[in-house]
Amino acid sequence: MTAVKAADVDRVLKAPPAGTNLLLFYGPDTGLVFERARGAATGAVVDPDDPFQLIRLDGDAVADEPGKLVEEASTYGLFGGRRAVWVRATTRNLASAVAAYLDVAGGDTLVVVEAGNLPRTAPLRQLCEKARNALALPCFGDEGRDLAAIVTDELRSHGLAIAADARSARLLELKP
Repeated sequence: MTAVKAADVDRVLKAPPAGTNLLLFYGPDTGLVFERARGAATGAVVDPDDPFQLIRLDGDAVADEPGKLVEEASTYGLFGGRRAVWVRATTRNLASAVAAYLDVAGGDTLVVVEAGNLPRTAPLRQLCEKARNALALPCFGDEGRDLAAIVTDELRSHGLAIAADARSARLLELKP
């Protein structure tokens, strides 16, 4: 795969390439990383409240026991159906666990990994950017044009609209 640009993340998430078994969300905006990871993990299964469909793993536990990710992701659900494994953020390197999973990945399980702000040279990011069955998805704060589009989309979802001049106005911080 190639690296996904921040502006393309939402589009790619709507229709990920066939054969994608792992999504890595990373970036300085931890709230956005969490929101996108949660959306991908819960959206991948029929019932996100079913602990046999959506398995939540702590990143430190996966770092301590790299085989745990492969084991959980390779287990078939008792009643069939798609499963997801959501690995929550950690400061420890998960590259060996993710590499082991990507080597055997297949089937109907999606692994979603939350990470912090990974530099371009981070082993986990490099691994996911190069893997044919993984996507590395950057999460940066909303700015400029993106923020205007977010405001417009959010208002539209509630049946509201905003004039272009009002959308582009900057609010001044008032100091006492």
